[in-house]
Amino acid sequence: MTNMTTKSTSFFNSSPLIKVVLKHWKSLMYVGIAAAILSAVVSLVIPEKFKSTVVLFPAQTNSLAKSLFVEDPTGKKDVLAFGEEEQAEQMLQILYSDQILSKLNEKYNLMRHYEIEDDDPYRYTNLGKEFEDNVSFNRTQYQSIEISVLDHYPDTAAMLANDISAFIYSVKNRVQQERATLASEIL
Repeated sequence: MTNMTTKSTSFFNSSPLIKVVLKHWKSLMYVGIAAAILSAVVSLVIPEKFKSTVVLFPAQTNSLAKSLFVEDPTGKKDVLAFGEEEQAEQMLQILYSDQILSKLNEKYNLMRHYEIEDDDPYRYTNLGKEFEDNVSFNRTQYQSIEISVLDHYPDTAAMLANDISAFIYSVKNRVQQERATLASEIL
């Protein structure tokens, strides 16, 4: 039993480490100071960005007439209920569509804002990359959608986030109107 105790204490012996630190303390101190100076310089060079976040809860797309006049024992036809996974996924698909980006580009001239040249043959690709780097869409654990926008100006970040949330519903309404018009033409 004593042999096993001696082995375990020698395994956790840190005296060689302390000897190395004491032997090379000047070098370690210089490396630490250099790392602190370098990190301070890098943090001053990186331009700061401000973050604006909007959280949206998708609504269920039930027929109002069915919800009010047809009795459903499961309660899934509630007009006031929040959307589920399917509605959240639909909202994400709308957010990732080019229609949102083109509406924002029209309103805010994002090409100029992100300093993309007009004669650049890849300007729309570069615009998409910049947008992807600065705007993110995530589904939360409660089936809501979080829109996060980073920008060098706090008011621009807030306006972009708010307009993205507004454009979702205009795009969704336009698609639904197109489908309704097509259905009425078929009928």
